[in-house]
Amino acid sequence: MIKGEDLILANMEEPDYGFLDPNRPDATNLIALLSKQTFKTLHTFHLQRYEVANCVIQVDKKVSGQAGAQTSTSSRNQPISLVLVGTAFLDEETLPSRGRLLIFKVDTKECRLELLHQTACAGSIQAIETIGENHKYLALAMNNKVVLHTFNMRHGYLFDLSEQDSKVSGTFAQCMKVIDNQVVVGDIMKGIMVFDVKEGR
Repeated sequence: MIKGEDLILANMEEPDYGFLDPNRPDATNLIALLSKQTFKTLHTFHLQRYEVANCVIQVDKKVSGQAGAQTSTSSRNQPISLVLVGTAFLDEETLPSRGRLLIFKVDTKECRLELLHQTACAGSIQAIETIGENHKYLALAMNNKVVLHTFNMRHGYLFDLSEQDSKVSGTFAQCMKVIDNQVVVGDIMKGIMVFDVKEGR
């Protein structure tokens, strides 16, 4: 559900795993924007062939860094509502070796999803969390590891994502939560693991 709006974000998959059917090359999964009142589909974003959305979060983020000639103080202090989607490509028999991080802005007036940024990742993104004031860091649970990125948004919806660290988190991450500066990962085989996030290290 989109905060403060009568909109719902939904992951719509092809029935009976149709997106994996080699005889249906046009079958793809969707990210859909729905009316909360009527559940009518207002807009859809098609994922790529064999791609499935695993996780979705919404964050309200302000422009990072110092105000420049193109960025007024008022615009920098105004948070932008972003939707982050983690995906995987299921075109292999083994664990997925690739996925994408998609960052959307929801145009509430036009009721549309606007793709602002996409990043290819070396694994299935199972969970997404943010850490710190103004969502300073982005944690991605990918296959059997947690990857930490800086998460900066500059004027014009330009994103800087720089990998800072990664840790093996078990066999295959199922879920992830952030509590203060700790990342708690639920693994499919090895229970729960906790990682401390310490700046400058």
